[in-house]
Amino acid sequence: MLFRSELATLTVRMGDLVEGQKLYDRCASIREQVAAEKPDFWPAQNDLALSYNNQGSMRFPLGDDPKAAREFHRKALDVFRKRAMLDPADIENKHSLGLTLYYEATCALHSGDKDGSAAAYRECLKIFKDLDTEPTAKSPKADLMLALARCGDHAKAASIAEALVATPPKDEHL
Repeated sequence: MLFRSELATLTVRMGDLVEGQKLYDRCASIREQVAAEKPDFWPAQNDLALSYNNQGSMRFPLGDDPKAAREFHRKALDVFRKRAMLDPADIENKHSLGLTLYYEATCALHSGDKDGSAAAYRECLKIFKDLDTEPTAKSPKADLMLALARCGDHAKAASIAEALVATPPKDEHL
């Protein structure tokens, strides 16, 4: 399955969005079967949620259907939220949850759901603020900066941007 996902990513990067979407959809279908067989095996569930996000991204922003994209991101949110309840200390899952909330919020905004968008951006911001204070988290400052800007805190977002420009992190994931 990893191979099929990488093939889909490569296909998309080469500009064939139609074939890339088919491969991502097929990958998600296979991962749904594996996740159903192993409901308590987190790696299978995580792979499935990531596949849902890939499917959503193919619909928007790579495609022009943010409403369809929301359905896939909501499926991913269900998986990441369940994991957050079961293992609140899983920092990588928190980051994936925050990113997925950002995707959902952006799709909501482009679908005309301003209230849903604002709520998802606020939830995303809370997660990224929490991760920013977590010493072992590797949440990119850019994620926090974007969430701050989307929630209207432009001064703090600008401050982070200025700091990143002045002293770029050595690790691109910080």
